[in-house]
Formats: sequence, structure tokens, C-alpha cells
Amino acid sequence: MKTLQLAYLIFTGLTLCCLSNGQAVTPQEQDGKYYFQVATVYFEVDPSFGARISSFKIGDEDMLQGNTGAGAYSWGSTLWQSPQSEWNWPPSVELDQDPYTGGIVNNQIVLRSSVDETYSHLVFKKVFTADLSDTSVTIVYTMINEGSTAHSFSAWEVARVPSGGISFFPMGEGEVTGAFAGQTELINDVVWYEQDDSDPAGQKFMCDGAEGWSAHVNDNAVLFVKKFDDASATSNAPGEKEIELYYAGPSNYIELENQSAYANIEVGDSVSWTIKWYLRNLPSDIEAQTGNTDLVNYVRSIINNQTPDAIDKIQPSIITLYPNPAVNSIFLSLPEGFEQVNYELIDATGRIYAKDKGYNHFEIELHSYPAGIYYLRLMYQEYVVMLKIVKEVY
Repeated sequence: MKTLQLAYLIFTGLTLCCLSNGQAVTPQEQDGKYYFQVATVYFEVDPSFGARISSFKIGDEDMLQGNTGAGAYSWGSTLWQSPQSEWNWPPSVELDQDPYTGGIVNNQIVLRSSVDETYSHLVFKKVFTADLSDTSVTIVYTMINEGSTAHSFSAWEVARVPSGGISFFPMGEGEVTGAFAGQTELINDVVWYEQDDSDPAGQKFMCDGAEGWSAHVNDNAVLFVKKFDDASATSNAPGEKEIELYYAGPSNYIELENQSAYANIEVGDSVSWTIKWYLRNLPSDIEAQTGNTDLVNYVRSIINNQTPDAIDKIQPSIITLYPNPAVNSIFLSLPEGFEQVNYELIDATGRIYAKDKGYNHFEIELHSYPAGIYYLRLMYQEYVVMLKIVKEVY
């Protein structure tokens, strides 16, 4: 089978939107919530409830645990300060549940909490951006010390996903600890947890990670990947670890938790922590199975903007696209022998105007679309490339 290395194509006479440079998506607002539509991935934030990440879905498959009704708070993805010994339970209402102020600023969603008057005198700031070039969402969490004394904290992201599936990440230093450690497996330096309904509810495990990522694939073969700065085992908050997992029960949820390095925050000062989220349908030739090296390598390929076949071997190919700028149509030509290529025509907000498939030579009509800048997203197997297209007035 001939493999088209779309992620590394050299284009002649085209404007290429490189994967490393990124292409920002403009956020939108609807029903009091902010969202990004990043090709087929939808990401939503609820500013009225702790700037909670309320939805992260591909197609109709939502990876996050939904809001179960009035008074519920164990849903979506939130941010806490660590260690938990500083506040025990429940988490700060100001940081976790109260409304945040702010809104859309250019291509960002920027939201800020009120001061945590109960425990820490911290203020949380959350900034969300989305990137079409690799179908990702980046979150920058900032903790601001509004108290009268310096204090040390880690940022602690808690993403709740429905029960089921497999969680996994590379093992760092030390051992897996916690009451739930016995439910994990260590295979080829990767920690695996496959949820089983017989597992005891209300338990967790924790350990140091490596490589700066963790992943979860659900029962419908949808893969959720988090990428973050790897925190050393010596930089954890007291009594905490870089990666933790809490199991609430078979009909409830799993908490995918990760923490930043423990840092001192002077009065009036702040520290920030960046996480990148990805959501993918698992390729049909990769099995969601504990210990599967192909699954681990696929995650590595996502966070490195590479593909397993292209990491050590890059063979440039040629695609021809014309005319550009265009008024009525654009024409795409691939070398003979390549198989079906799927495409999406997307504007700067992430709205998909057209989606279809083509083979060696095909046409995409533009005449009915508004003038402006568009991005043609080409997809062949797991390979992706973005092309910038200018549509002129009809």
C-alpha cells in the first residue's frame, strides 16, 4: 500500500499552514457558554459554574461526564489547588463553582475567578485557545496570590469521564501508591488501568509520570490525550503525585487528575501551567487493549505532531492546488495511485462549509460561500495537512 505522508508534504505554489505554526480558531458564545468548533471536535466552557469545561466531544461522542442536575458538581473538568491537605473537602466554592468573569478576547476565552476567601486567597485565571492545524485545545491555568503571605501550591486539573475504558501513561520514578494501586498494571514502563465493574468504588491511585502526557480511551474507541510539562518526582506537592486517578463507581465516573510542579507564590505574584488537550477517534487498526504498544505509540505521535510511519522516515510528495485565490472552484491534483483522501473546508471560526472525499483529481466548489480566508484540511488515514485558500468575490 502506498502511504501518502500528508503531514510532511512539500507544496508548489501553495500557501501552507504548517502544523508547528498553528491556526487559531475563533471562539463563539451560545446560551451563556463559550465554545470552540475545531473541525469535528467541540470544546465548551461554562463561565457561570467555575469556568468548568463542560463538554469535549468528537461528533456526538462526549468524553466528559455531563452535568447530572441541580446541586451536582462532580462533572466536567475543573481546577483545584494542591495539596488537598490545605483545604481537605469540599473545594473552594469561589474557585470551583462560582461564576467567573471575562469572555472572548480575540481568539481566546479568558476567564477569572473571585478570591478564594475560605482557604488560600488565590484567584484562578483560565485562558483557552484552539488550533485547527492539529485539532487541539490549549489551556493556560494561572494561580494568583491575593493574600498577605507567600504560599506554595500545585495546579491540579481534574477531568471527569464516564466510567469504562482504559487509562494509561508512562511511569516515572518510584511506585504506584494508594488504595487503588492494585488495580493497575505496569507493562513496558507504562501504567495501565482498565476499569472493571467489580473494582471497589471511591478509591484512587497516584504516581510520578514521565514524558508529560496521560491518555484515556473509552469503550467507543474515542481517545482523550493530555499533554503537559513533566514534573519531576521531587517537585510534587506534599502527599500528592503528578498523575492520580480516582474511581467513583461503575455507574459514575473516573477522575483523570494531573498536577503541576509545586511552586512558591509570593504576594501579588502568580504561576502558570499549560495543558494541551486532544480528542481522536482511534484508528481501526489500533486496538484499545491494555499493554498495546501501538496504542502508546499512537499517543506519542499525536503529541509530537508526527505519525508512527513518519518519525524516522520523511518522504516529501507533491500536491497541486489551483487557482488560489479562487472565485468559483479550486482543483486538487494528487499523484496517481493514491487512495481516497477526505477533506473539510473550514473558515477561521472552525465552521465546516464542506466535507467530502476525493481521489487523484477533484474539484471543490466555492461560488456559494462568502469571500474570505478558508482552510482546506486534508486527511489520509491519520495524516493531516492544512492549506490556506483565499475565496474572492463572486
